[in-house]
Amino acid sequence: MTVAVVTGGASGFGAALAAECAGRGMDVALLDRDEEGARAVAERLAATGVRAIARRTDVSDAASVDLAAATVEAALGGADLVFSNVGVQLFGALEAMTDDDLVAMMASNPNMAAALVRAEDAASGVVDAGVAGAPYVITHGDVRSAVDQRASRLRSAAHTAVVEDP
Repeated sequence: MTVAVVTGGASGFGAALAAECAGRGMDVALLDRDEEGARAVAERLAATGVRAIARRTDVSDAASVDLAAATVEAALGGADLVFSNVGVQLFGALEAMTDDDLVAMMASNPNMAAALVRAEDAASGVVDAGVAGAPYVITHGDVRSAVDQRASRLRSAAHTAVVEDP
């Protein structure tokens, strides 16, 4: 069974992504700071016959990400697909952002793809589901680019193709 990990899976695009994966017969791990919301989504998905788990995860905290990866490994056997669907995005001119703003943006965005597959030899696909960089969000775009590059390297290392929509 294919296992999809979706960050930001408690609501919005992440919840819809998780539902699509479950609809395709995949088991799903929902990782979100909103554990209650993620559990509600997991319960709805599990009612369709797939295995679905939820875990409170703060992607800016490496220890939280490592625990999430261990949970996915133990409960579902590891990640086949990782949808990196969360990150901090701040709008405005770069010079108006504080050091804390920039650190929060940099810490949250690139952690997931790399950390979640550490528990597994290699994931078959890592998909950056973040939004395209908006004007005046130079650092966010830079971080998204880093995630794209990391995902590409992980796919190459796994010698597998990205799952395509049939």
